[in-house]
Amino acid sequence: MIRYEFVANTIVPARAFENQLYVGYANYCGSEGQIECCGLSCIASPDGADATRAGHDQQLIAADLDHDRMTNSRHINTYLAACALPLPVADR
Repeated sequence: MIRYEFVANTIVPARAFENQLYVGYANYCGSEGQIECCGLSCIASPDGADATRAGHDQQLIAADLDHDRMTNSRHINTYLAACALPLPVADR
């Protein structure tokens, strides 16, 4: 396994879900010196699913960003709205 694949496969979709928006992630692929990059560029949807994803090799990707999909995801996944709620004040 190439180091940091978890960023493309886990972190990027999680950020899209948390923020309820599309996230475009462009990553280098191949080697440069001792550094090996995994590629796996992607566009993650607001529900955390891949709208599109490249492989480990150089690839041009594109996706249609569906506003209705984002709106529906925000309605179903209330994580972002819950984060905006005021915190309860403890009685002293």
